[in-house]
Parts: sequence; C-alpha cells; structure tokens
Amino acid sequence: MMSRGLVFCIVLALLLTIIGSVPAFAQGPSLADIESEIDAVQWGVIYHQKDGCSERIEAMKLLVVLEIADKFVERAMVKYAEAGEVTDRLDVCLNRAVAWLERARALSEGTGFDISSDIDKAVRTEVLKEEVFGNRGWLSEGDMPWTGDSIGAYANCTTVDSYLEAIIARINLWLQE
Repeated sequence: MMSRGLVFCIVLALLLTIIGSVPAFAQGPSLADIESEIDAVQWGVIYHQKDGCSERIEAMKLLVVLEIADKFVERAMVKYAEAGEVTDRLDVCLNRAVAWLERARALSEGTGFDISSDIDKAVRTEVLKEEVFGNRGWLSEGDMPWTGDSIGAYANCTTVDSYLEAIIARINLWLQE
C-alpha cells in the first residue's frame, strides 16, 4: 500500500520536473503571437536610444529586414487559416521568415542594441496597436488582438539578436511538426 503511494509520488514528481523544464515557447506558439513579437522587437529598436547617424542607419536596415520577415509570418498565418493545417506552402513562408530573421540577427550582432529597457514600452505600444486594429476590424478574420502575454518566453533576452534567436526557435517548432 505504501509502495503504491511512493510510486505515485515519484511519477508525479518526474512529470512536474519534465513539464517545468520545458521552455515556455515549446508549447506550440501561435503564429499571430510570433508576428506580434517581431513587431514588439521592431518597436524596441525604434525606442532604443541611438548615438549618431551610423546607429540610426543600422537601425533602419534592421527595421526593413525585420518587416520583411514579419510579412512572411503574416503570409504563413494566411496559409494556415486557409488550410487549417501545416502545409508545404506554410513551411516555405516560415523558412523564408527564418532566413530574413537570420539576416536581421546578423545585422544586429555587435550593434549594442540592448532593448531590455525598452521592451516593456515596445510591448505596450504593440498591444495598443493591436487593440486599435481589433476595434476597427482591421485584423484578419479570426485573429485576436495580442495581449503581450507571450513575451514571457523572452525573459532572458536583452539584445535584439537574443530576441531574434528566441523567435527563430519558436518558428522552428512549427517547422518540426
């Protein structure tokens, strides 16, 4: 009788340990969240204090590349909404998004874009934008305004390239399915 209770406790402890060790982003992130997270990083770059023209130019290049990646995630959202499942076309869009995010990551390495102090303001801006879009009916059908809750998956991120690394990992979860 006591051994069954002990076995149950051990199994429960193992399950809780395994569940607790899985990163927050390993549980099927929604593409809408990922798209909004890219937007939040863009806002972080915008809000980040830039010293001189060269940093402003680097920020502009980075914003353009991030916007292209964002558009591929948006296309993937449309493909998923149309098919209701992961398709080859969705994979192509996500692979292209990852390629552009990798380019953005390469651009941001060594730039010193530490957006950790700006990310809260960036998230608030994106949440407000999504609320306005939702109220005006500008979001895609079935899309809900982003709440910013998924940004918790980025708790250890500080620089643009660390955020992008986490976003790429979240997209790769879709590509592994």
